[in-house]
Amino acid sequence: MFDEIPSRRAPLDQGDSIILLRLTFGVFLVASAISWFRWSAHPLSVSRKISLGEFVLGSWISGVCLLTAKSITPKGNQKRLWGLLITVMLVQLILDVLQ
Repeated sequence: MFDEIPSRRAPLDQGDSIILLRLTFGVFLVASAISWFRWSAHPLSVSRKISLGEFVLGSWISGVCLLTAKSITPKGNQKRLWGLLITVMLVQLILDVLQ
Protein backbone atom coordinates (compact mmCIF):
# COMPACT_ATOMS: atom_id res chain seq x y z
CA MET A 1 0.00 0.00 0.00
CA PHE A 2 2.79 2.46 0.85
CA ASP A 3 4.91 1.52 -2.16
CA GLU A 4 3.11 4.09 -4.28
CA ILE A 5 3.97 7.05 -2.06
CA PRO A 6 7.33 8.54 -3.11
CA SER A 7 9.76 9.35 -0.35
CA ARG A 8 10.70 12.94 0.35
CA ARG A 9 13.73 14.28 -1.39
CA ALA A 10 16.64 14.65 0.97
CA PRO A 11 18.11 18.16 1.34
CA LEU A 12 21.40 18.92 -0.33
CA ASP A 13 24.40 17.90 1.69
CA GLN A 14 26.83 20.51 2.98
CA GLY A 15 29.34 20.14 0.14
CA ASP A 16 26.75 20.47 -2.61
CA SER A 17 25.21 23.58 -1.11
CA ILE A 18 28.63 25.21 -0.68
CA ILE A 19 29.48 24.43 -4.31
CA LEU A 20 26.18 25.97 -5.48
CA LEU A 21 26.75 29.07 -3.35
CA ARG A 22 30.27 29.42 -4.76
CA LEU A 23 28.88 29.08 -8.26
CA THR A 24 26.21 31.75 -7.75
CA PHE A 25 28.70 34.08 -6.08
CA GLY A 26 31.12 33.64 -8.97
CA VAL A 27 28.44 34.18 -11.61
CA PHE A 28 27.21 37.40 -10.01
CA LEU A 29 30.73 38.67 -9.38
CA VAL A 30 31.93 37.95 -12.92
CA ALA A 31 28.73 39.41 -14.42
CA SER A 32 29.13 42.63 -12.44
CA ALA A 33 32.79 42.96 -13.45
CA ILE A 34 32.04 42.30 -17.12
CA SER A 35 29.14 44.73 -17.18
CA TRP A 36 31.19 47.40 -15.41
CA PHE A 37 34.07 47.17 -17.90
CA ARG A 38 31.73 46.85 -20.86
CA TRP A 39 29.71 49.92 -19.92
CA SER A 40 32.56 52.05 -18.51
CA ALA A 41 33.28 53.72 -21.88
CA HIS A 42 29.82 55.29 -21.91
CA PRO A 43 27.94 57.02 -19.13
CA LEU A 44 25.72 54.57 -17.32
CA SER A 45 22.04 54.94 -18.05
CA VAL A 46 19.49 54.30 -15.33
CA SER A 47 18.71 50.79 -16.60
CA ARG A 48 22.41 49.89 -16.72
CA LYS A 49 22.91 51.21 -13.19
CA ILE A 50 19.97 49.11 -12.02
CA SER A 51 21.35 46.00 -13.76
CA LEU A 52 24.76 46.57 -12.20
CA GLY A 53 23.10 47.07 -8.82
CA GLU A 54 21.23 43.80 -9.25
CA PHE A 55 24.49 41.96 -9.94
CA VAL A 56 26.12 43.56 -6.90
CA LEU A 57 23.11 42.73 -4.70
CA GLY A 58 23.13 39.10 -5.87
CA SER A 59 26.87 38.75 -5.25
CA TRP A 60 26.56 40.37 -1.82
CA ILE A 61 23.72 38.08 -0.71
CA SER A 62 25.40 34.95 -2.05
CA GLY A 63 28.73 36.02 -0.49
CA VAL A 64 27.14 36.42 2.95
CA CYS A 65 25.43 33.05 2.58
CA LEU A 66 28.71 31.48 1.48
CA LEU A 67 30.62 32.87 4.46
CA THR A 68 28.15 31.36 6.92
CA ALA A 69 27.41 28.13 4.99
CA LYS A 70 29.47 25.81 7.20
CA SER A 71 27.74 26.87 10.40
CA ILE A 72 24.24 26.29 9.01
CA THR A 73 22.49 22.94 8.61
CA PRO A 74 22.13 21.50 5.10
CA LYS A 75 18.38 22.20 5.17
CA GLY A 76 19.11 25.79 6.17
CA ASN A 77 21.54 26.15 3.28
CA GLN A 78 18.93 24.80 0.91
CA LYS A 79 16.44 27.38 2.21
CA ARG A 80 19.04 30.11 1.71
CA LEU A 81 19.64 29.00 -1.88
CA TRP A 82 15.92 29.12 -2.58
CA GLY A 83 15.71 32.52 -0.89
CA LEU A 84 18.54 33.83 -3.04
CA LEU A 85 16.86 32.53 -6.19
CA ILE A 86 13.48 34.00 -5.24
CA THR A 87 15.04 37.35 -4.28
CA VAL A 88 16.82 37.68 -7.63
CA MET A 89 13.66 36.71 -9.50
CA LEU A 90 11.54 39.20 -7.54
CA VAL A 91 14.02 42.02 -8.14
CA GLN A 92 14.02 41.20 -11.86
CA LEU A 93 10.22 41.09 -11.93
CA ILE A 94 9.93 44.46 -10.16
CA LEU A 95 12.45 46.02 -12.53
CA ASP A 96 10.63 44.64 -15.57
CA VAL A 97 7.32 46.04 -14.31
CA LEU A 98 8.88 49.45 -13.64
CA GLN A 99 10.39 49.61 -17.11
